[in-house]
Amino acid sequence: MTFPHDTEALYDDCDRGMTKILIIEDEMELRESVVDWLLFEDFIVLQAENGRIGIELAVRELPDIILSDVMMPEVDGYEVLQALRAHRETAVIPFIFLTALADRREVRQGMVMGADDYLTKPFSRDELLNAIQSRLDRHSVNQQQTEAALSELRRTILRTLPHELRTPLTGILGLGEILADTSEGLPVEELREIGELTLESGNRLLRLIENYQCFVEIELRGSDFLQVGKEVEAAETVHEVSRNLCYQYERAADLRLNAEDATLFMDEFDWNKVVYELVDNAFKFSARGTPVRVHGWIVEEDSQGPQYQLSVKDQGWGFEPEHLTQIDGYVQFDRPKREQQGSGLGLAIVTRLARLYQATFHIESTAKSGTTITFTLPLEKPSADPDFAPEG
Repeated sequence: MTFPHDTEALYDDCDRGMTKILIIEDEMELRESVVDWLLFEDFIVLQAENGRIGIELAVRELPDIILSDVMMPEVDGYEVLQALRAHRETAVIPFIFLTALADRREVRQGMVMGADDYLTKPFSRDELLNAIQSRLDRHSVNQQQTEAALSELRRTILRTLPHELRTPLTGILGLGEILADTSEGLPVEELREIGELTLESGNRLLRLIENYQCFVEIELRGSDFLQVGKEVEAAETVHEVSRNLCYQYERAADLRLNAEDATLFMDEFDWNKVVYELVDNAFKFSARGTPVRVHGWIVEEDSQGPQYQLSVKDQGWGFEPEHLTQIDGYVQFDRPKREQQGSGLGLAIVTRLARLYQATFHIESTAKSGTTITFTLPLEKPSADPDFAPEG
């Protein structure tokens, strides 16, 4: 049995014996044909006759790529994909649908749920092998990019995180030392002040650790971890977070709040994080007595469809022009003047969430006169593969 020259060349560099493929297909004749093709190419092949068994095999064996029929008894292909995308260890495994469905909406549904590709039955051996190789190559590139990003993240953390942790921790230890040495002679008011300062330093340390965890999680998951199917009501979060922060900063009179409601296809924690960081940033870097305007509304864009736009405007310090291109984790501006600003992770987290959810993040700012930040999110379900365009 021979292959065309270009097909042979395509697979010369692939170490087939190390690649494990799971095929989930209830049609025995097709499944056995696919298994034979893959075994001939020296792949390690696992097979399941239905979705339930396929999920069990995927979780236990962790294949390098999964091929799955759509229409199956017991558990269909969509349910298989949903279950595996929700499982941390299987969430990033490349997934190809094998489908006889020609309907564009059905194909798109699978891609929106997180499938990487699809093959329409009947398909040839070369079409199958090309699809597998394409997805394996892309997965390899994504892994290399992730590893490079993690390497840079490690270097950045090693340079900056110890100092950021030490600052609030030093305050806590110093206050604790005062209490240990002189608490018996301290009046109640001073004890109360020490308690408040200790709580402030502890909360700062807690937020730093939480932001660090959030930042690293987003760096790790990328678009492969996009949780489609999650929904959150926009206005409820905007109102709750904004009011909590205005009371925290003792600036209830400064808040100007107006948020229309809309259902966002976004994880509730992620949307909460976006709102918190933008509103907290506005209160933190503006003076008491100046307004902080929080506005959420639906906008219609002919080219992009309906979107939800969150705008947060303050009259605070603002950004210098050169700072707008430098927003990233652990990057801070004018730190000697603004020691309270923390690790610089907040806006970096928002920029990464914008990329993850195919949203836009825009800053308009003038130094010493204020900042307006907008986060604009499509109201349609995001796709885990924004470059995919179904044929037809």
